[in-house]
Amino acid sequence: MGSRIIFAHLFVIAFITWWVRRGLSESQTWKKSNEERQASAAAGIKHRGFWELISNKTNVKALLFLIGVYALWNTVAGQMGIFMPRVYETAGVESATQQNLLQVLLWSLTVLATYFGFMKYGDRMSRRVLYAIGAILGIAAWLLLVFAHVTMPILILFAALWGISAGIGAQAFYALWAAEMFATRYRASAQGVLFFVARIMVGLLSYWFPTLLASHGVPFVGMIMIGLLVAALIIGFVGAPNTRGKSLEQIEVERYGEPLTRKDKQTVQ
Repeated sequence: MGSRIIFAHLFVIAFITWWVRRGLSESQTWKKSNEERQASAAAGIKHRGFWELISNKTNVKALLFLIGVYALWNTVAGQMGIFMPRVYETAGVESATQQNLLQVLLWSLTVLATYFGFMKYGDRMSRRVLYAIGAILGIAAWLLLVFAHVTMPILILFAALWGISAGIGAQAFYALWAAEMFATRYRASAQGVLFFVARIMVGLLSYWFPTLLASHGVPFVGMIMIGLLVAALIIGFVGAPNTRGKSLEQIEVERYGEPLTRKDKQTVQ
């Protein structure tokens, strides 16, 4: 029954999202890009979709960067979404109610941190610093599980640290950077590729995660999580693009060397 309620809940959200989306108009930037691509197609210029995306070095660099930021972090988050009750149980919390309350705390703080952290400060302070703060909090959360004597206060602190981290860290910045770092013509394809890679990585680790947790315990799987999070921290901090305060058109010129929509128009002419 619990699983049925979850899927019914997802269905309701999907329906509402679909209904609202029907009434939203596309941006002027997208309309212009789409018109020019249709004109170029009518003139005999073929667009290769995925291959056009990965044949551009700027796109490839952005894809690799965001895989390092999001796919590595999401591999950890994916295990927590599926198996966190087992982690709590292995750490000594056998009550399903307590396990669920810890998750309620975690996700409540994620929502609050997204609003009061990312939405309030994402355009007002260094994004590199804000990203690093979120990443460090996530690493600190897993360090507690691995190296501290696990008690209920420690688990509450773990849930708090990870919840805040998830609100201002890789998930939020992935959504931002995936929109900013790709020109309009590539954006949807790029996000599809990134989600594909991220979900494959989650699935691969999920295949062994329960067995590793049962046979080696929390410290062993915790070190795997910490390794992935440290890699995501380094990649995100070093490679964070300087896009704060800039329009999509400015970012496009800086990254590609020219406005691609204008290039399409000149090609058609």
